[in-house]
Amino acid sequence: MRSADAEAKKAGPGGDASSNEAAMQKRQADVLNHVMEAIWNASALDIESTIRKVCDKVLHDFAVSKEVRGRRARGLEVLGKIFQEVKAPEGKGDRMRDVEEAMRKAFMGDEGSDDES
Repeated sequence: MRSADAEAKKAGPGGDASSNEAAMQKRQADVLNHVMEAIWNASALDIESTIRKVCDKVLHDFAVSKEVRGRRARGLEVLGKIFQEVKAPEGKGDRMRDVEEAMRKAFMGDEGSDDES
Protein backbone atom coordinates (compact mmCIF):
# COMPACT_ATOMS: atom_id res chain seq x y z
CA MET A 1 0.00 0.00 0.00
CA ARG A 2 2.93 2.34 0.46
CA SER A 3 3.52 2.67 -3.29
CA ALA A 4 -0.08 3.82 -3.79
CA ASP A 5 0.33 6.32 -0.93
CA ALA A 6 3.51 7.62 -2.58
CA GLU A 7 1.66 8.05 -5.87
CA ALA A 8 -1.07 10.04 -4.13
CA LYS A 9 1.51 12.28 -2.43
CA LYS A 10 3.28 12.91 -5.75
CA ALA A 11 0.02 14.09 -7.25
CA GLY A 12 -0.58 16.27 -4.18
CA PRO A 13 -3.67 18.33 -3.51
CA GLY A 14 -3.19 20.26 -6.75
CA GLY A 15 -2.15 17.19 -8.72
CA ASP A 16 -3.86 15.35 -11.50
CA ALA A 17 -7.33 14.14 -10.44
CA SER A 18 -7.03 10.99 -12.52
CA SER A 19 -3.77 10.00 -10.80
CA ASN A 20 -5.38 10.65 -7.40
CA GLU A 21 -8.30 8.50 -8.47
CA ALA A 22 -5.97 5.74 -9.70
CA ALA A 23 -4.00 5.82 -6.45
CA MET A 24 -7.23 5.63 -4.44
CA GLN A 25 -8.44 2.66 -6.49
CA LYS A 26 -5.06 0.94 -6.02
CA ARG A 27 -5.28 1.43 -2.23
CA GLN A 28 -8.84 0.11 -2.19
CA ALA A 29 -7.83 -2.97 -4.18
CA ASP A 30 -4.88 -3.58 -1.83
CA VAL A 31 -7.11 -3.27 1.23
CA LEU A 32 -9.74 -5.53 -0.33
CA ASN A 33 -7.10 -8.18 -1.02
CA HIS A 34 -5.94 -8.07 2.62
CA VAL A 35 -9.49 -8.17 3.96
CA MET A 36 -10.42 -11.09 1.72
CA GLU A 37 -7.28 -12.98 2.75
CA ALA A 38 -8.09 -12.42 6.43
CA ILE A 39 -11.69 -13.57 5.95
CA TRP A 40 -10.52 -16.62 4.01
CA ASN A 41 -7.97 -17.54 6.70
CA ALA A 42 -10.52 -17.13 9.50
CA SER A 43 -13.05 -19.25 7.61
CA ALA A 44 -10.48 -21.95 6.85
CA LEU A 45 -9.46 -22.13 10.52
CA ASP A 46 -13.10 -22.41 11.58
CA ILE A 47 -13.79 -25.16 9.04
CA GLU A 48 -10.65 -27.08 10.02
CA SER A 49 -11.55 -26.84 13.71
CA THR A 50 -15.09 -28.03 13.08
CA ILE A 51 -13.93 -30.95 10.93
CA ARG A 52 -11.35 -31.93 13.56
CA LYS A 53 -14.02 -31.97 16.30
CA VAL A 54 -16.45 -33.97 14.17
CA CYS A 55 -13.79 -36.53 13.26
CA ASP A 56 -12.78 -36.92 16.91
CA LYS A 57 -16.39 -37.51 17.92
CA VAL A 58 -17.11 -39.88 15.04
CA LEU A 59 -13.91 -41.91 15.41
CA HIS A 60 -13.76 -42.01 19.21
CA ASP A 61 -17.41 -42.82 19.94
CA PHE A 62 -17.11 -45.77 22.31
CA ALA A 63 -20.87 -46.23 22.36
CA VAL A 64 -20.48 -48.14 19.09
CA SER A 65 -18.38 -51.16 18.17
CA LYS A 66 -14.85 -51.05 16.81
CA GLU A 67 -16.19 -52.24 13.44
CA VAL A 68 -18.57 -49.28 13.23
CA ARG A 69 -15.74 -46.87 14.05
CA GLY A 70 -13.66 -48.57 11.31
CA ARG A 71 -16.44 -48.09 8.75
CA ARG A 72 -16.74 -44.46 9.80
CA ALA A 73 -12.99 -44.02 9.33
CA ARG A 74 -13.17 -45.49 5.83
CA GLY A 75 -16.12 -43.20 5.04
CA LEU A 76 -14.14 -40.17 6.20
CA GLU A 77 -11.22 -41.29 4.03
CA VAL A 78 -13.48 -41.53 0.95
CA LEU A 79 -15.02 -38.14 1.73
CA GLY A 80 -11.57 -36.59 2.13
CA LYS A 81 -10.44 -37.95 -1.25
CA ILE A 82 -13.57 -36.56 -2.91
CA PHE A 83 -12.92 -33.10 -1.45
CA GLN A 84 -9.30 -33.19 -2.62
CA GLU A 85 -10.29 -34.15 -6.17
CA VAL A 86 -12.94 -31.45 -6.65
CA LYS A 87 -11.92 -28.70 -9.07
CA ALA A 88 -13.40 -25.23 -9.47
CA PRO A 89 -16.15 -25.03 -12.11
CA GLU A 90 -15.17 -23.71 -15.54
CA GLY A 91 -15.48 -19.96 -15.88
CA LYS A 92 -14.84 -19.28 -12.20
CA GLY A 93 -11.31 -17.92 -12.62
CA ASP A 94 -11.59 -14.45 -11.05
CA ARG A 95 -12.49 -15.07 -7.42
CA MET A 96 -11.85 -11.46 -6.38
CA ARG A 97 -14.31 -10.17 -8.98
CA ASP A 98 -16.90 -12.71 -7.85
CA VAL A 99 -16.41 -11.79 -4.19
CA GLU A 100 -16.51 -8.09 -4.96
CA GLU A 101 -19.75 -8.56 -6.89
CA ALA A 102 -21.28 -10.58 -4.04
CA MET A 103 -20.28 -7.91 -1.51
CA ARG A 104 -21.68 -5.16 -3.72
CA LYS A 105 -25.01 -7.00 -3.98
CA ALA A 106 -25.10 -7.67 -0.24
CA PHE A 107 -24.38 -4.06 0.75
CA MET A 108 -25.99 -2.11 -2.05
CA GLY A 109 -28.71 -4.35 -3.35
CA ASP A 110 -29.21 -5.02 -7.05
CA GLU A 111 -28.51 -1.41 -8.12
CA GLY A 112 -24.78 -1.88 -7.31
CA SER A 113 -24.35 -4.79 -9.72
CA ASP A 114 -25.25 -2.98 -12.94
CA ASP A 115 -22.03 -0.98 -13.41
CA GLU A 116 -19.94 -3.81 -14.98
CA SER A 117 -22.64 -6.02 -16.51
